[in-house]
This record gives sequence, C-alpha cells and structure tokens, in this order.
Amino acid sequence: MNNHKAAAPDLGIMTHWEESYPMDNRVASPNLATAVSSHVDAEDNRALPSPNASSAPLEPEKKPVNPMSNIPDGGFTAWMQCAGSFFIFFNGFGLINSFGIFQSYYELTLLRDESSSRISWIGSIQAFLLIFTGIFTGPLFDLGYCKSMICAGALLIVFGTMMTSLCTEYWQFILAQGLVVGIGCGLSFIPSIALTPTYFSKKKGLANGICLSGSSFGGILYPIIFHQLQPQIGFGWTVRVIGLIMLVTLIVPVLGMKMRVKPPKRRDFYDPSALREPPLLIFGVAGFFAYMTVYIPFFYAALYGIKVGVSVDWAIYLLVLLSLGSFFGRLIPGHLADRYGPMNILALASLTTTIVAYSWIAVVNKGGMIVFSVLYGFFSGALVSLPPTVVASLCPNMGVIGTRIGMFLFPTSIGLLIGNPIAGAILKSGWVDIQAFCGTIAAMTTILVTAARFAKTGLVIGVKA
Repeated sequence: MNNHKAAAPDLGIMTHWEESYPMDNRVASPNLATAVSSHVDAEDNRALPSPNASSAPLEPEKKPVNPMSNIPDGGFTAWMQCAGSFFIFFNGFGLINSFGIFQSYYELTLLRDESSSRISWIGSIQAFLLIFTGIFTGPLFDLGYCKSMICAGALLIVFGTMMTSLCTEYWQFILAQGLVVGIGCGLSFIPSIALTPTYFSKKKGLANGICLSGSSFGGILYPIIFHQLQPQIGFGWTVRVIGLIMLVTLIVPVLGMKMRVKPPKRRDFYDPSALREPPLLIFGVAGFFAYMTVYIPFFYAALYGIKVGVSVDWAIYLLVLLSLGSFFGRLIPGHLADRYGPMNILALASLTTTIVAYSWIAVVNKGGMIVFSVLYGFFSGALVSLPPTVVASLCPNMGVIGTRIGMFLFPTSIGLLIGNPIAGAILKSGWVDIQAFCGTIAAMTTILVTAARFAKTGLVIGVKA
C-alpha cells in the first residue's frame, strides 16, 4: 500500500497529511542533492584554504528554507484549495450518499427486472473505486501530477454522468455510473485530502471541516434535485442537469487547486512491520466490517420507507435526513475524540450504531423512519470519519502513517464493495433479514474495535485511547 492519505468517504484523513511536511525546528532542504553538494564544497574549501584566506572574512552559512515554515493560513489561494476540495467531496462521496435515489428509481422503473443485489453493484463499484483508485494514485500525487489527476477525474465524473443519462440496460449503468464515475472520483480523491492541509496551520480544523462537509451537502442536494426534476423532465434530462452541476462545480478545483509543496519522498505501498502489531491488524478487520454495513441504509432506506407507507414523494427525504445526521455525526464525535481518545469514541459510536440498526426492525411507519434516519446518519458518521484518526493513534512512527492508512483502506474498500450487494441478495428473504444483517455486522464492528482498543491498552477502562 502506498503511504498517502486516502479514507473514505468523507474520511477525516486530511489532518494527518502534514506528517509529510514536518513543522518542527528542523530545516529540510528543498533539494537534497544541492544541499549535499554545497556541504562537500564547503568541506573542500576548508581543507584547501586560498592564499589570502586570512584577509577574507568567512560568510555565514545559508540555511535552506523549510517550505512549510511560511504557511499562508488563509488568503485567496488557500481558500481556493478548500473550496476545490469541498466540491470534489460534493461530487464524490456526495454521489455515494445519494445512490439510494438511483437504487429506488432503477428498481421501480428502468431496471425493474433486475434484483436489488445486482442494482446495488452499480453504486458499490462506484464507492469501491473512489477509495481503491486513491490507493494507487498517491504516488502520482507525490510525483507532482496533482493537476493532471484533478482534470482527469473531473472529466471522467462529468462524462460518466452524461453517459448514464443515455443508459437503458444494466451493463451500461455498470460501465458509465459504476466504472467511469468511480474511477473519476478516485483520481480526484487524493488531491482533495492532500492539498488543503499544506495551506493552513491554525485554521486547519476549520478548513478541513469545510472540505469534508461537501459530501453531506452532496448527499442532501442531489436527491432533492433528482426528486424534483425527474417527474417533470424525465430521467435522462434530470441526470444531464446533475452532470451540468458537476461540470460547473468542478471548474473550481480544476482552475483553483495547485500543489504548494511536494512531499519529501514517494509513499511506500506496504509496511511489513504493521503485520506484527495485533491492535492494527484487529482494527483493519473492524474497518472491513464497518464499511460493509455503514451504507446499507443509504442504499435501501427509501425503498423500505415506501414499503411501510411513506409516500414515494417523501421517501427520498429519508436520504436527506441520513446525510444531514451524518454531517453532524462526523463533526461532533471528532471533537470528542480529541478529548477522550478516538478508539473510545469509535467503540461507543459503533455500539450505538448497532443498537439503532437493530431498532430498524421495529420501524413500521413514517415517524419511525424519520427518527431512524437521523440517528443512524449521526452515529454511523463516526464510523466513516474516525478510523484514520485511530490508525494514527496506533502508529508508533508518524513517518509511516500514510502507508498504514493506505493499508487500512484496502480492507475497507473491499467491505464497501461487497456489503450492499450482499444486503440486496438477503433482501429476497425479507426486510427483517437485511435489517438484522445490518445490525449484526455493526455488532461485529463494535466487538473488533473494542478488542483492538484492549489490545493496545490492556484490560483498562478509564484511559484515553
């Protein structure tokens, strides 16, 4: 795995990118070869003094400038990086949060002959590629191909969406909406989490929060746009309008985002020492189960709402409530994690997510679905935002934090790929089965997160971890 900062959805990974640009009292040379050459020349000059050396005053040694010592921490260019990242998240994880509207529409109209499981593969492939592609684009970012990835990603996102508006068969949706849009999101994902932290120091928390909020805003706005326009102008033109919104909003990162400083070295893909650390291994398995379950209601809540009597017109707003709850669920637990420890807060959030997921079985009306959507969105939000912070807390050497986050993203991307299709296959047996599956996988996450926590601290309760 490469050592870049890639994590889901809306992943809260950006706070760790600064490890590539250490802001301490050490002065890093921007050009190692030049620094070494200058040092050798200096040594040679001292060994062979010039004839008039006694009369020539020694010049003070010039220290190279640390590129992170003059962080703007604001200004037009810095905030443009923040705005660009916001719109990448808006059109990346925002689409994943919105896929429930497509799942419902496809099952009821265009792809009514396909199973729920097969239809969910469209969104699952898109979500999987967003994370998995990012794992391998990290080295390209380190080599300076930031602008190229942003442009290529934006082009593929818009192109794939426009092609989706023309699709009529299942394989076409897989190709356009799943593969093309997914790869486009993956290409632009790394710049969205890597650039902003290099432009901010004291205002980094505010800037990161603005960037991450893009995914929730996308999950709120895109379902509403689809719901309002589709009955009036049809599926094709509705998706084209969404594509035009993407085109306009992605102009911001294409024109405004640029690399300020390059990482000092290209990331490694793999750190073998991580396999000898039980807390990290256990937590990696926990990440797999967490991402298997976290998006199941985002894909199926609208359909279940219709089943229990929520009108088709109103069911789509259940997705809006899920995204709204998730917005606060990413911010508040993150703040608490700084005080009480990320593993403690994640274990608690996972436990409450399990309780809410099992409670879904008892929901039989519109009021219950509204409460469930808000609560599940809030508590599951921490399952998306806190894992990179936990990986950092389990890392004994910050020099390999990026590699380990990349390693962690691999099992989580697999869980994200297979979770919703499995849930769709289980749906054939009835809604109780899919709800129990969601709760049981969340319970497995809780057990594994707790086990990883105790593997780190021992059987101690009242400690920050």
